[in-house]
Amino acid sequence: MSIRKENTTSIIFIILSLPFVFLIAYIISGGGTADAQGPSVIDPPATGDEVLAPDGDAPVESTDPIGDTKGPSDGIITGNDVGTGSGSSDNPGAGTALSPDDISFENCLFIGDSRTVGIRDYSGIEGADFFADVGMSVFKTDSIKVSVGDMGKVTLQELLSQKKYDRIYVMLGINELGYAFNDIVEQYTKLVESITAAQPDATVFVMANMHVAESRSSTDSIYNNTNINRLNNSISELADGDKIFYLDVNPIFDDAGGALDASLTSDGTHIYGKHYPRWAQFLREATAAALS
Repeated sequence: MSIRKENTTSIIFIILSLPFVFLIAYIISGGGTADAQGPSVIDPPATGDEVLAPDGDAPVESTDPIGDTKGPSDGIITGNDVGTGSGSSDNPGAGTALSPDDISFENCLFIGDSRTVGIRDYSGIEGADFFADVGMSVFKTDSIKVSVGDMGKVTLQELLSQKKYDRIYVMLGINELGYAFNDIVEQYTKLVESITAAQPDATVFVMANMHVAESRSSTDSIYNNTNINRLNNSISELADGDKIFYLDVNPIFDDAGGALDASLTSDGTHIYGKHYPRWAQFLREATAAALS
């Protein structure tokens, strides 16, 4: 009888332990999220019933990067349009030419997810405010509070109503790829419209989502460069060449195949911290080009 009782106790213990074993395995594997590893890393997708498969019924736009059909005159500036980081640039805009050295980020605001957190922490940019958080998406900006400088924790609308900015840089969209595509574009458009309404004197820079490495793109049905290019192409249409510009850093960090260069990343998603200063230099060059 004692042997049977011990066996029964052991079986019960094993059954009760199984959920914890699976949970530990799930955490170790990264839980299927894109931003589980921090800033050298895409943010977790939305959880619960908010997560949707990409909508197969939506019209299929071009999934190639923006090519030669659009350029600085359309408000679209890529890494191919600016200098190489030497401190000078052939500014493609019209009017008085600005040098990247003329560009300060004082009185500027950056809005974004973990990659923008990386810009904040590693680029060397000073004087700017950052409304950025791991997991940020266009579906969260109305509700989430972020600690911003001396203002403490505020929502985006609270921030925009309390402080006036000269330039606002927005980089969102990678975490939203699990949602219906048309919903992403609609919400992104509403976000930009709310920014321009609250800050009519500010110049808005919509920034392309950076590509992922080929090792991730070829194995991930959601976070891949085809989906990223599709979204980037759509948000680029928000640019008007006057108060809204689209900046695409991808040509600087891509390999020959149009994916994030594997030598620049440890996770296939975020660049190493040491490469963020080059991103900051691109922002100076592109901003100078846009404002010239």
